[in-house]
Amino acid sequence: GITVNILLGIIIFWVLTIKYGETYIPNAELKYGIVPGKIGLKMGLLPGDKITAINGRTVVRFNELTSPEVILGNADLTVLRGDNSLHVKVPTSILNDLSDSNIEEFISSIPRSKFAIDSVLQNSNAKKAGLKVGDSIVAVNGEKVTFFDQFKLLIGSFANKQVVLSIKRNENLIQSTARVDKNGTLGFFPNWDIPNEKKLTFGFFGSLPVGATK
Repeated sequence: GITVNILLGIIIFWVLTIKYGETYIPNAELKYGIVPGKIGLKMGLLPGDKITAINGRTVVRFNELTSPEVILGNADLTVLRGDNSLHVKVPTSILNDLSDSNIEEFISSIPRSKFAIDSVLQNSNAKKAGLKVGDSIVAVNGEKVTFFDQFKLLIGSFANKQVVLSIKRNENLIQSTARVDKNGTLGFFPNWDIPNEKKLTFGFFGSLPVGATK
């Protein structure tokens, strides 16, 4: 039974890899670095850090940062922070921490990004506040925000409260009052400013090891 399950998994991912290939975000093209969750912050990572190497090996794909090589613990991360290069050790306890949480609490699957409004949910507080596609929120209650992780953290602290949003629309700066819901959100989807994904394609036999690894 176990053997059949493993073989079936390999076959499924083999076929998927043949059909769709593999996509990834080039790590070297990250503009604004990473967004660590509470587990990443605990080990010393900061928003905006750029992890350039794992155990001395250059990181090619952004998703390598949450690969088994890292989350099994003891990995040495080479971190570029501003103009300084430093090393952060992944503790052996990371798997225990992740068992009570999820991988997003280590490093977010979305790189650090500036943002604009991509779409607004109907009947949402964002809609009532007059937010439109293309708007950029640049401040909340007068506190400047540049990146989406900053905005998310700040707006979450005002759950069930009114806030004043400073909004850049075209070349104009306007203000609007909005109510934050109990989940700390307004009701819109952001448009990310992240690198384009690269796609790899594989032949019939070349897809086998890739599918087996997945």
